[in-house]
Amino acid sequence: RAVNLMMLDLKEIGSGITVVSEAISRINVEMGKQEESVKKTHGEAEALRDLTEKTSGMTRYTSLDCKDLTEKSDKMVNLVSNFTLA
Repeated sequence: RAVNLMMLDLKEIGSGITVVSEAISRINVEMGKQEESVKKTHGEAEALRDLTEKTSGMTRYTSLDCKDLTEKSDKMVNLVSNFTLA
């Protein structure tokens, strides 16, 4: 009888180990999914940063072009205002 009880206990322990093992396996799968999600988010953040830097650079160039155009326009206005018909 004691042997039968021990066998039942061992069977229960085995079942418990199986449940824990399956739970650990599911946790590992979810951790893998989280890791992939973090990598993807990190990649998207890097792409956004790169785009922001490019946009910033283009804005600087556009600003310089506008400044140059304003200076040329001012010179043109000055030349036209000094123009007299002979």
